[in-house]
Amino acid sequence: MAGLADLEISKDEIETLINERLVARENKDFERGDQIRTQLEERGIELLDSREGTSWKLK
Repeated sequence: MAGLADLEISKDEIETLINERLVARENKDFERGDQIRTQLEERGIELLDSREGTSWKLK
């Protein structure tokens, strides 16, 4: 099973993109929010949205 080190993306970069996505969604820029989700999915990261916020896990 691949670990975070194998994905060539840091936890900080993931969190930064999640925060950018949150801002985009707050501004109703859903296209940008979707682009960020896709960008992370392509790098092996699955986003999980809930009432408490967005978390992530390795795919």
